[in-house]
Amino acid sequence: MFNDYSINERLSHWQSQSTTADTSPTGQRYIHHRERGSKVLLFVREFKTDRITGGAQAYTYPGTANYVKHEGSSDEYNMESGSADTGKISEKDKQTGGGIMTEVVAALIWDKDRFLICQRPANKARGLLWEFVGGKVEPGEIKEQALVRECREELDIILEVGSIVTEVTHEYPDITVHLTLFNAIISEGEPKLLEHNDM
Repeated sequence: MFNDYSINERLSHWQSQSTTADTSPTGQRYIHHRERGSKVLLFVREFKTDRITGGAQAYTYPGTANYVKHEGSSDEYNMESGSADTGKISEKDKQTGGGIMTEVVAALIWDKDRFLICQRPANKARGLLWEFVGGKVEPGEIKEQALVRECREELDIILEVGSIVTEVTHEYPDITVHLTLFNAIISEGEPKLLEHNDM
């Protein structure tokens, strides 16, 4: 097993493969990435196995990292996160297609061999279309918090949010959305039609 861990909010410790010495081309690429104009992309996961699906937990991309130092023959690197490329969509990049990018979340809720989808109200945009339950991420929320709040408001249920299934960006004529779909299970309550037309 590799000796990888978070030191604090900004520093991570990462152990390379035993064949990646600091004098190797790969080691040199990590050490001198800034002056060579390359980026180190950081992908992390909290657990090896997803507690809901039992499969491998998906990785999250929090942003790029910068080399700080290394030591040892197996080469253990300390990388600093929070560089200029934070992994968040910049305000400039949000100005695409249908306007400002809107972050939305949705839940893939399984019940044996079926999953829950809901029909949008007729009076809303994209009325009567079917969707996974969820909604917009509000300022100050992380995606998982937004999904729990939306499901409580729309279906009167409490969710346990699992790993990311997929992410997709889609341009509608009036809005561009970046959708994150999560695995989830209902931990409390039975779904009620509080906002949707059907489910």
